[in-house]
Amino acid sequence: MYTVTELVTKAYYKSSVLGREFQEISGSELNDGIEMLNDLLADKTADKGGIPYFLEYNSVMIPGQERYIIPNLIMAETVTFFITQPGANSVRYSVQMVDRKRYWGTPRANNIQSLPYQCMIQREFGGASIYFYFVPNRDYPFQIWGLFSLTSVTFNQDLDLTLDKFYQNYLAYLLAVRICNEFNYSIPEGVQKQLDMYELTIQKRQQQLDLHQTSISALSTPNDGLNYAWANLGTGWFPS
Repeated sequence: MYTVTELVTKAYYKSSVLGREFQEISGSELNDGIEMLNDLLADKTADKGGIPYFLEYNSVMIPGQERYIIPNLIMAETVTFFITQPGANSVRYSVQMVDRKRYWGTPRANNIQSLPYQCMIQREFGGASIYFYFVPNRDYPFQIWGLFSLTSVTFNQDLDLTLDKFYQNYLAYLLAVRICNEFNYSIPEGVQKQLDMYELTIQKRQQQLDLHQTSISALSTPNDGLNYAWANLGTGWFPS
């Protein structure tokens, strides 16, 4: 068990604002430390770079509904949906993610309910919204794999239940730097060096950039992905 209080205490000692051998963490210092730690966790929602955990999010599309709110979503890597026929296994379909300009600024047929083949995700207050096109014609379960913001913590919360050890250590060094800045102390050289190493490690755990370009024709083959023609003419099912 590794509590938030232990992490804050360790951060104070690493910052050299308090001495390990001569000073104990007071109530006000502990409160300030936890508040600063929660500020750091909140700052992580601005960028995916400091969050190493990919999570699964599941929901269900509603017929005729284009927009769905995804709480705490920072970045989605994949979006898929599922079709289940009576007496058959479910089939998973991928959805092409496009940017806001392509989703809202290009010609398209409106008011059509069919198999979604395209989506757009945009960050909003408290998470993100995902828009599907075509608007679903039935209640398709859908799944998102992505990065979600970290939640705030409390005094005796057990961090072993939610964070790996390396990330606990990273937060301790990050909080030590924040404490130094808060109290106008110089950041110990070893603390900054160790923090830089952790941040480099976390960045390496992120997904690699995919620099391949992919174009999908309206009449492309099934191997190219779901498209307008297959959604409307083939109702989403490909011949064997």
